[in-house]
Amino acid sequence: MRPSSKLIEINMTTITDEQNNPLPWELVARLYEKAGNSYDFRLLDSHGVLFRASQDEEDLRAYDGGLGWENLFAKGLEIISVTGNHLTMVRQESHTLTLARKMTEVLRRYSMSKGNTLGI
Repeated sequence: MRPSSKLIEINMTTITDEQNNPLPWELVARLYEKAGNSYDFRLLDSHGVLFRASQDEEDLRAYDGGLGWENLFAKGLEIISVTGNHLTMVRQESHTLTLARKMTEVLRRYSMSKGNTLGI
């Protein structure tokens, strides 16, 4: 089971190295292609949760709603929209606070549904 190669077609000019310099798209495309060709995607007997950046939704809508993760979880994939884009959702404080709050909500919900207790 492999996600569509359509993801490679998306122009991701915001990918940077450790010094925050943009990486050449040709290098990024080669890395994605090599990873996609060498990894064997297997169905996981679990639920999945995807935190998807709201500002990227329009650009990625052509790909699919689950960004290639949809068919990898036997018990379904929950998609949660968070503020920001792919980078700012984890780099800008206002967006990271939203992401953290939504992650906590999901963890709390899943822990209660399974009768587990998490120190959240």
